[in-house]
Amino acid sequence: MFENHYHEQLPESVEAILESIDCEQRKKSFYDLLKEFKIKYHGVVIPTSFLPRVIPLEYAKTIDKTAKTLTKILLRTLYCDENKEVLSNSALNQHFIKNHKVLDHLPKFLIGGVRYDLAVEGHLHKNNPPKLLEVNMIDYGGCGWIPYTQKAFLEIVPELQPLLWYTHFGHHLGELLKERAKKILMVTPGETDDYLTAKDIMTKGVDVTIINDETFISAVRKKKLICSQKGIDLKNQHYDFLHMRGLSTPEDMQKYEDVIHTLIKQEVPICDHFATVLLEDKGLVFDLQEVLPLITKRNEDYFLEKVFLKTERLTHKRAKELLKEKSLEKFVLKHSNKHYSEGVYFDANMKKKLLNQNFTPALWTIQEKVKLNVCSVDVVGDREIKGCKERIKNMKGEGVADLAVYAIYVWDGVEKKLLACKTAGLLSRCNPQSYKVNVSYGGCILPLYVEKSMDLSKIVH
Repeated sequence: MFENHYHEQLPESVEAILESIDCEQRKKSFYDLLKEFKIKYHGVVIPTSFLPRVIPLEYAKTIDKTAKTLTKILLRTLYCDENKEVLSNSALNQHFIKNHKVLDHLPKFLIGGVRYDLAVEGHLHKNNPPKLLEVNMIDYGGCGWIPYTQKAFLEIVPELQPLLWYTHFGHHLGELLKERAKKILMVTPGETDDYLTAKDIMTKGVDVTIINDETFISAVRKKKLICSQKGIDLKNQHYDFLHMRGLSTPEDMQKYEDVIHTLIKQEVPICDHFATVLLEDKGLVFDLQEVLPLITKRNEDYFLEKVFLKTERLTHKRAKELLKEKSLEKFVLKHSNKHYSEGVYFDANMKKKLLNQNFTPALWTIQEKVKLNVCSVDVVGDREIKGCKERIKNMKGEGVADLAVYAIYVWDGVEKKLLACKTAGLLSRCNPQSYKVNVSYGGCILPLYVEKSMDLSKIVH
């Protein structure tokens, strides 16, 4: 199925160690430790490969450069007065700009995280940066349990500890928050991995209180909390920041728009501010091409040409051309504001969607299809996951793998410059049976590492 894709190989040193141990016995121990660490999705252990993915030393620099450049460009776009039109091309964005006046209430300092879903196509070298698939500025999951998956694997295979390196998203976020907050209120939707992120943040001296999103929504609506530019006051406790992990999907944003409106209007300090949802529009890359000269510096535009895939906002005319030209295999159809591979269509499914009489082209984007690299997997975990579209069929083999890069940032909204940006986490998902790598579509997690002799502290700022 993936014969024309580039096949990544593990470093010889890692291969040698894995060949020298009893992998079957350690796989069982790995599963037990994942269960102990509560690395779960819908109540069951997330399918995770016992074989890791390892990023070569120098390519980590390229990944970091990609994340940092994208973060600068996107935040410049958000804060550039001339870019209001560029940010207004999706229905969700128009609603936030017109109804919530979000561009009139941009924070003076913006702190948050972002997950870039990227595709590596070919050799991992500096002249071949990963390609941008999509941006998740608010609704980015996994940052809590990812480092514990990496930790679990290295505890089970301690022979690899001298060779491999990983990082904690929550530790880095805590470092940035402690300069501006003593206490934060984390709003989270039910059973998630947010408690792991909170635990990591607290190791840096920041006190975190977790509140369920329904409880928070009720408190806002009943005016049981006080919102201001100084933070939140609730039950005689003051919190310097809100960390919004809930109310993050388009459906939630519509359902609870009165709560979101209050938080934006009162200019409450928010980590993962609602304004950044404007940057999640999948058609934004197409719009940015017209304004890049206004927001790029030095060699950034040249670098972004390699990172940005060919992207178009769909029209009725373009949809008919695609069907007529029989060029569907060259593109992926994506809904501009959906997540978790919902609203992503390939090949025959894409054709079926385009021919649907209820199809509305203005809500959709087409993106150049790339041949993601292939990695080997040997999966532990549960095949059947409640609520998933597909079950795990192949527990061992090869599949296409994406690269998700988590970055955290501090942006000065007055001076309009990036004060800090760190690569704070790496995730890889692999699917031996489909181009959709999400766990909900039959994918699994690949523990992802950088070779340990790479000191990332020297390349992040």
